[in-house]
Amino acid sequence: MLKKRMEERIASSDGPVSLFPIEKEYALRNGIVTDQNSTDKDWRFQTIERCLKETEEMVQAESERFLDHPISVLRNPIEEFLYVESDAFQMVKVEGIALEVDDVFNVYTALFGLQLQKKWQDTIQSFIDSKLSTGPSSVLFDSDGTFSVNISLNGLETFQENLPIREVVNLIYKFLFELLETIEAGH
Repeated sequence: MLKKRMEERIASSDGPVSLFPIEKEYALRNGIVTDQNSTDKDWRFQTIERCLKETEEMVQAESERFLDHPISVLRNPIEEFLYVESDAFQMVKVEGIALEVDDVFNVYTALFGLQLQKKWQDTIQSFIDSKLSTGPSSVLFDSDGTFSVNISLNGLETFQENLPIREVVNLIYKFLFELLETIEAGH
């Protein structure tokens, strides 16, 4: 699944392919690329919006510079969440990610729809349980054929409240990439 998606992406690229570090490591390990035909990839976002939690109404569209703020900026106002979309999320079967501070548990959370078959629910839950030791997390299969996933960011390795939002998105991407690697290994 992941290997096939990576091979298709590399095959459709003219010249060196841009890869995030975790993608490059995976592609090198699986013999899909060499160091010579890959370059470092930077994050590009199509959507960055601050929205109200209660209504999901957009408060303000933000520039990519907003992602250089620490994640703690989401504490004020706590009634808002940040929604980000990137074409890069397609590799990990996600369209967009909502980031917020859970005002009940007082933890940072990421919410996203994960486009995987229902048969992977136990594997997904087991992976989340093994990787995230702090805060609440949930995995629900929706009628539209996607998983609604809510994870506590406080449990992610190297997560800190002073990390730039851009780096937090990178941690989430790495987490999702590792999840797909786990599913692929068990397939």
